Amino acid sequence: MLILGFNTKAILGTLYLSACLHTVSDWGSTPPTAQNNATAPSSTRKERSTSTVKSTCPGVSIDTRFMPAILKGIMEKMENGPLTGSYARDIRVAVYDGKMHTVDSNEISFKLAGRNAFNIAFKNAKPKIMEPVYDIEILVPSDRMGDVMSDLQGRRGMVQGMSSEKGFEKISAKVPLAEMNKYSTVLSSLTNGRAMYTMKFSEYVQVPPDLQEELLRAHEEDEKEE
Repeated sequence: MLILGFNTKAILGTLYLSACLHTVSDWGSTPPTAQNNATAPSSTRKERSTSTVKSTCPGVSIDTRFMPAILKGIMEKMENGPLTGSYARDIRVAVYDGKMHTVDSNEISFKLAGRNAFNIAFKNAKPKIMEPVYDIEILVPSDRMGDVMSDLQGRRGMVQGMSSEKGFEKISAKVPLAEMNKYSTVLSSLTNGRAMYTMKFSEYVQVPPDLQEELLRAHEEDEKEE
């Protein structure tokens, strides 16, 4: 079994594919191409989307019996995304060419070839990491507003509005879920237990570029340790 880079080799065969990020409105009837293209992912999508893999092989480059193995390898790598290990969404993948050996090529090799080729093609498509953002409502005593607001800013929170309610000041904000760790304890400490909050899911948004680089470096270090 020989697995080498991109284009990825499977035994005496070679698999070529491209990955293209898309939004639902991008589909139309345009067939996938052999280029690594990227469009901005939807920043307001609220559900996990379904990615699609298509074969554009003419049928003579790779035997059709190997396509299920190729697709399985690609889909497995989508679930364990190439960037940070989290699932990849809003993707269409085109298997547009390849080579095989009529005797020595096998399904396991093409499955691994699909995984490796997708890994590289996906990164070439310049994907963005998305994170869940929650709507937060906080009821806080007026004399603690400054402390609570400062804490929200440190959590990458975006204040949406402020008002008075039931003798408290109400803060409405959007905060990434990743920044809400131990928030209940912190809020209680800041207000001497006199504040309360609620939160509900809002949307997925792109993480800031500097944070994406930090996440990528951390994932690469984890993979090296493994």
